[in-house]
Amino acid sequence: MSGTTLVMYGKATKIIPRMMRNHPITVNGLYGSNDIRHSIDDLGIVNVLTQWRGSESGQSGVILMRIVMLGPPGSGKGTQARIISDIYGIPVITTGDMLREAVAEGTEYGKVAKEYMNRGDLVPDDIVNGIVRQRFSQPGIEEGFILDGYPRSTSQADALDEILEENNQKLDYIIHIVLGDKTIIDRLSKRRSCPNCGAIYHLESKPPKKKGYCDQCGSGLIRREDDNPDVIKNRLEVYREKTRPLLERYKDRGLIKEVPGDVKLDELPDIIKKLLG
Repeated sequence: MSGTTLVMYGKATKIIPRMMRNHPITVNGLYGSNDIRHSIDDLGIVNVLTQWRGSESGQSGVILMRIVMLGPPGSGKGTQARIISDIYGIPVITTGDMLREAVAEGTEYGKVAKEYMNRGDLVPDDIVNGIVRQRFSQPGIEEGFILDGYPRSTSQADALDEILEENNQKLDYIIHIVLGDKTIIDRLSKRRSCPNCGAIYHLESKPPKKKGYCDQCGSGLIRREDDNPDVIKNRLEVYREKTRPLLERYKDRGLIKEVPGDVKLDELPDIIKKLLG
């Protein structure tokens, strides 16, 4: 029953799977948030929005998750972000993908960003901040979001604070993924990407069914220029210099949650559920 939606009204919340719209399931809105989640789990339903209305006091309540994924390049931020998105039904905002799309489309932002990305350097903050601010002006993140690849510097973190304040929001968690350089270089240098649909493969851990071609759309796979070993080493140095100071910033706010970056994929959902509740 994947791809469910929620409809809020009164003191009850109906969970309506796309394929079962004529057979809605009612969950008691008087329960606390954790009880509702357990009820949902018992029904075998995933991908629901973590939002509820109704309480014993008659007040409305909303559970939101606003998350930043933080970790070195190749640590698995995107993979873990997608798993969190699947579990809690909140969208992933991936600045890296948005930048690559701008490069591919030859936009003004993309032309400036391309030179930096090919060297493995950080794209200027004004470009990245503008893309993120534009995304927050669009609908779809009212119930929460996962920022993957942003912020990467103190100035970006300052901009994010401003963007969140403008939208009356605040961060709930910083997911810090821990992984060593050697593993990262091996992982990224053997990564292949589909330039058409964005699917990601790994020559050893996740090879395509047909060598050199995307399973999903059949396009030829490429190794991105920033997945070259020398570029990866530079990216790691840039990360240590400009991004790791963010850990102290968010640690002082009590937002940091650490996750290992080298665990098996099938173990991650349980780890994340225990971490976030």
